[in-house]
Amino acid sequence: MIRQTLVILFLACPFLAGPAWAQSAPPPMRAQLSPRQFTTLSSELPGKVDRITVRDGEAFKKGEMLVEMDCVLQRAQLEKARASLGAAEKTLAVNQRLAEMKSVGALEVQLSAAEVAKARADVSFMSATVAKCSVSAPFAGRVVERKAQSHQYIAAGQPLLDILDDRSLEIESAPELVSPGRRRFMIVFALAIWVYRVVLFLGIALLVYHAFFKVLGLFLMAVEIGWFILRPVGVELMEVWKRRAALQPNRRLARTIAVVVAAIAAVAIPWQTSVEAPGVLRPRDLARVFAEAPSRIDAVLVSVGESVTAGQTLMRLASPELEFQHTALGARARAQEWALANQSFDDEVRAGAIRYWNRNGAPPWRA
Repeated sequence: MIRQTLVILFLACPFLAGPAWAQSAPPPMRAQLSPRQFTTLSSELPGKVDRITVRDGEAFKKGEMLVEMDCVLQRAQLEKARASLGAAEKTLAVNQRLAEMKSVGALEVQLSAAEVAKARADVSFMSATVAKCSVSAPFAGRVVERKAQSHQYIAAGQPLLDILDDRSLEIESAPELVSPGRRRFMIVFALAIWVYRVVLFLGIALLVYHAFFKVLGLFLMAVEIGWFILRPVGVELMEVWKRRAALQPNRRLARTIAVVVAAIAAVAIPWQTSVEAPGVLRPRDLARVFAEAPSRIDAVLVSVGESVTAGQTLMRLASPELEFQHTALGARARAQEWALANQSFDDEVRAGAIRYWNRNGAPPWRA
């Protein structure tokens, strides 16, 4: 098994390492200049743009004001905070003089000091807010594009200017000029190589996992996947992140992202959404209905498979023995009531009978 692994690695080396030949005189290559510093300026405050001091392609210096916001309200609030601070400081000074004269207590002095601290905090807050009313250049350079106009209302964080530093550039090699057909072939070939690498190294990882004992197999499998699969992917993603400023959103980028997301979804989401397995359905509540005494079924009011509700009558039963006992007990009760009604010589017993009839109703024969 190890010999087969070595053979597979030997056969895969030419594809993984790339061609080992090189031309004696490399052909000239195209290159492009990219700025090292490129950013999009925006305002931290929502409001109206008072003026933009630069135009597209115009140069500017570091620290120069590029955008000024309409901050009349913020400046008025700053002046109000400064006035409140002055009043609080005067109140504190007066209370301190009065405290020296024993006219006010220490509590009033402490409250005045707290008001001074609060007023200073308000002044600091409004000063920081007013400072954000203008957007200055973080470095010297040129304007790439104006994304807003004067007297336009913007939201916080909305892009205003795209700027770059045209004094510090770096050379990036451009791809070789090829025909569109050859370019598409090279892209497909590169993707196929990636698929080949993933399948190959996953196979090697599974091979070393089964070739050694579990602990060493898991370690070698993790090294194989991390070094030969995840590490190259991470290097490519880091390179893309470094060049994120040069990447402009377009249909091709959106299509590529959609294809990658679809491929990940095809791998991550299971194709079969249902699992078939034999099972037995059992009711949660099961009860057997039976008669508490021997009886005869007169009528069955439900059929097999029919739904029933709580308290519904399912069948009617008849029991001659129970009916006879019920009739006998009724006759005995009536005889006792008749005997009680005819005991007129005992007033106490007769009064008790009358109270019983008033409470439970008179017997039928009396009514």
